[in-house]
Amino acid sequence: MCQMRDLDSVIAKIEGLVQGRNMSVRYANEIEGDLAELFSDRDDEVIGDFIHDLAFYRPEGGDGLYDYQRFKPMAEAALKRLRKLNGENT
Repeated sequence: MCQMRDLDSVIAKIEGLVQGRNMSVRYANEIEGDLAELFSDRDDEVIGDFIHDLAFYRPEGGDGLYDYQRFKPMAEAALKRLRKLNGENT
């Protein structure tokens, strides 16, 4: 089970991505690794799909890749799910 403070940290990182403060591939890769570690023992479809989507994100897009505008709604959906799992009312 994931720890709340770790989940808080990932939520903050995804907020930074969604808000455009850090949209880099490196940052997305960091979020992907954090989520994979936190959810390794959980079967959560929304988060599992988002981990997969992170692997295909590049801010400028490209062949078979999500650009920032296409990726942002996916990140917002994952953020909503994570907040719910964290007990936040959103």
